[in-house]
Amino acid sequence: MKEKALITMFFLGNFVDSTSTPIILTQEGWSEMNSLAAQKFGNGEMYEVIMVKMLLTATLIGTYALAKGINSKLEYPLEKVLRIGNLVVWGVLAWNTLNIVLNFLVT
Repeated sequence: MKEKALITMFFLGNFVDSTSTPIILTQEGWSEMNSLAAQKFGNGEMYEVIMVKMLLTATLIGTYALAKGINSKLEYPLEKVLRIGNLVVWGVLAWNTLNIVLNFLVT
């Protein structure tokens, strides 16, 4: 995967997850699986958690771009982190989508 596509897909996956999470969690019967996030969501701090997630996403992308620009030794490990992060975030989105569709079909 080229660097631009890698960065774009990583950002897009995290953005879609961050925007869909509040919508999904407002539906009856849905809950957050991450215990730390669930505690924050329960305290009404949903948007703070999402802001921190997007801050970390932007920081990782910026650090990778900087490392790539100066040919740093961190370029390779950061690229691997982005690749693994892509798999995880798109896997979570696929799982959530499957659960939503199955829930819709059952009810």
